[in-house]
Amino acid sequence: MIKVSILVPIFGVERFIERCTRSLMEQTYQNIEYIFVDDCSPDDSFKILNAVLAEYNRDHVSIIRHEKNKGLGGARRTALFSATGDYILNVDSDDYIEPETVSILVNEVKRTGAEVVRMNCFFEWENSLSIYRGLWDNHPAIYTQLLLSAVTLPGVCFHFIKRQLYYDLNQFPREDINTGEDFLLMPILCYHANYIGNIEQPLYHYIQTNFSSYTKNFNSKKVEDLQKVADILYNYFCDKPNFVKALNEGMWQKKVETMLSCHYQHYPLVDQLPTWLPMSTTTMKTQQKLAAPLVAGKHWKLLWIYSTLYNWAFNIYQKFKGR
Repeated sequence: MIKVSILVPIFGVERFIERCTRSLMEQTYQNIEYIFVDDCSPDDSFKILNAVLAEYNRDHVSIIRHEKNKGLGGARRTALFSATGDYILNVDSDDYIEPETVSILVNEVKRTGAEVVRMNCFFEWENSLSIYRGLWDNHPAIYTQLLLSAVTLPGVCFHFIKRQLYYDLNQFPREDINTGEDFLLMPILCYHANYIGNIEQPLYHYIQTNFSSYTKNFNSKKVEDLQKVADILYNYFCDKPNFVKALNEGMWQKKVETMLSCHYQHYPLVDQLPTWLPMSTTTMKTQQKLAAPLVAGKHWKLLWIYSTLYNWAFNIYQKFKGR
C-alpha cells in the first residue's frame, strides 16, 4: 500500500490552521503520515494546531519546531527530510483539500505509475470561488516547458511527487529561497519524471484572503529570490533552446506581473530580474501585454499611471464578484 507524507509549513496562519488540519486528518485514504513544521510562528497557530490534533489519532503525526525562522523554503526542506512516505503532498497551512484528495491521487499513481501527478484547484475568497484548470501534458519535456513559460501553475502544492525523485536528482527546497521556490523545483523534477499524471477534478483549495502570505507582499528579498531562480534554471536548461525560450516567456511574465503589483519606487529593482531579448508576451494576460512595452522601454511614469488605473478597476471587479 502506497504510503503518503503530507507536509505542512506553519507561520502566521491562526485564522486558517484549524480548517486546514481538519481537512488533512479527515482524508478517506488511511496510509498517511503528517509532518507539521512550526517555523517560529508569532501567533497562536501552534496552539490551535495542537488543540485540533487532540481530537484525532496522533500516531502518524509529527510536529517539528524550528529554533529560528527559516522561511517557507526552509520549512518545506525540514519536512521533506523527515518524510518516509512513497509520495509527497505539500499543503500550505492557510489552504485545505477535499476529503478524497489523497485517495484520488494514489489511484492515479496506481493507474499510470506516474512519478508526478498534477491536480486542478479552487481559487477561494471569503464569499466565492473559481476553478483553475491549468494546461497539462503527460510528456515530461512538454509539461516542463509549460511550467517554465508560466502558463500553468508550478506550485508544489498542486503536485503529488514521488519522494525518491527528489533524492535521485538531489533536488530539494532551498532554505535561501522563499519566493519562486516551486518555480525552481517543479520544472527540474517534472523534466526527469517518467510520466506526468493529471486529475481534472479540482481538489486543492488555494486561499486568496491571507494577505500576510509570502505571495501577497513585496520586498527586495522577493526580487533577489527570483533572480536566483532564473539564473539556476537558465544554467540547468541552457543547452535546450526551447526550454530557454519558455523560461524567457515565464520571466517576462513574472517581471511585468511584479511591477503591476508593486510601488513605483521599486520599478528599478524589479527591472533587474533577468530576462532575455526578444521580449515575449505569448503567455501574458491582456492587462500584462498592455503593460509589457512600458516595462521593456522603462517608461516608469506611464507604467505607474497604467498600474494605478488597472488596480483600481481590478479592485472594483473583485468587489463586484464578491471577493
